[in-house]
Amino acid sequence: MSQQVIECVIFRLVDGTDPSGFARIAEDLNTWISQQPGFIARALSCAADGEWIDHVTWASMEDAEAAATKLTDAAEAGPFMSAINTTSVTMRHATLLVTA
Repeated sequence: MSQQVIECVIFRLVDGTDPSGFARIAEDLNTWISQQPGFIARALSCAADGEWIDHVTWASMEDAEAAATKLTDAAEAGPFMSAINTTSVTMRHATLLVTA
């Protein structure tokens, strides 16, 4: 049986991008993400220094990888992806062990 996986993407926005506007764009992407096989939950946070963290819970690593592959071709992801400074992106996956 597969274990749930947490996907954690850390990034910064392209200089001059309005954080509030970006948050609205991120909300628009929720519909696409929530329809992907194995999707469980998503949360987006921003630190005071402008670093963003996109936290996504998937049913399995296979589901996370499949969604990441499809994201690059999804029209709904265009505005979201274009606002991200690609040189700042770090993506990690970890097996979920404890929840509250």
